[in-house]
Amino acid sequence: ESLYLARQMCQEAIELDPNYANAYVLLATTYSNEVFFGWSETPAKSLEKAMELAKKTISLDEQNARAYMVFANVYVNTGQFKKAEAAQEKAISLDPANSYINALSGHILFFMGKFKEAIPFLKKAIRLDPKPPTWYLQPLGLSYFFTAQNEEAIEALNKWVRREPKIAVAHALLGCAFIAAGKPQKAIEIFEKAISLNPDVPGWYLGHLSVARFGFGQTEAAITMLREALSRDPKNTEVFLWLSVVLTSEGKHEEALSMAKKAVSLWKMSPRITAEANFYCFLSVPYLMMGQYEEAIAASKKAISLWPQYMYGHILLTAAYNMSDRMEEARAQAAEVLRINPKITLEDIAKNGYL
Repeated sequence: ESLYLARQMCQEAIELDPNYANAYVLLATTYSNEVFFGWSETPAKSLEKAMELAKKTISLDEQNARAYMVFANVYVNTGQFKKAEAAQEKAISLDPANSYINALSGHILFFMGKFKEAIPFLKKAIRLDPKPPTWYLQPLGLSYFFTAQNEEAIEALNKWVRREPKIAVAHALLGCAFIAAGKPQKAIEIFEKAISLNPDVPGWYLGHLSVARFGFGQTEAAITMLREALSRDPKNTEVFLWLSVVLTSEGKHEEALSMAKKAVSLWKMSPRITAEANFYCFLSVPYLMMGQYEEAIAASKKAISLWPQYMYGHILLTAAYNMSDRMEEARAQAAEVLRINPKITLEDIAKNGYL
């Protein structure tokens, strides 16, 4: 409702002053945002309208950085990543000290899977605005998470939880960071809080909670919870995915592979705004455990093609090359892991609940 009220006010501003550039760019943002949040019944038309209004903004004000960020957002949503990055760079060049532009730049790079590159922009946005909107903190925490900087992820997501303690997803993402940090008991506690705040439990909450329970030794409870969830919702993509992860950890590799394939199949039938590399990353795991290394390599590469700086994909690809005795490629891939996160250690990988 707030978005549509904002749209109405922008239109009123334009009626008062048809040459007011900022009214057009804010109006454009309402159209791109309704696609981002899944509110548009006609996403393609909404993105087209956002682009049209951003171009109108540029015709009135060539130096309007926010208009270029609208371009970047539209390009990301339509998979035109090179154009998205070029538009983001143009916006930053026009207004490098703007907190909002830096935060949006971080968002754009995050949705392109360039997590390491997103972090400096998000950190700068927070330096420029020490009491930032919480939407600055979410991509920062997740960018740390996806590059296996787990303590930093916990710190950023904790800030979000403290700012908005009744937001279920903030707790859930913090729980993921604790799993990755090798602290499953704390993760269970946090996920139970998330579920208490959102009784209509998303499948991925249950999936990650099951991984935490498995890590805490509650193997049967973890598997039973997911099987019961599937009995209630037989097409829940996330439940299939995370059941495959738990079954792999339990050594039930053939069933895990079947679950992972089902998850990928269902995901392909329900296109998302951004690609979910998780589906291919965790498809590679049962292949790896069953000695089907070429299939594991192909799945890991697919994950990385979707999210280029996705640490889990790079680690699994390194393992697959190593186990298939392709040592030169394994060493090159290990170097890429260290490029993304120079501080990561084998101990970090060993205690990570997802690996």
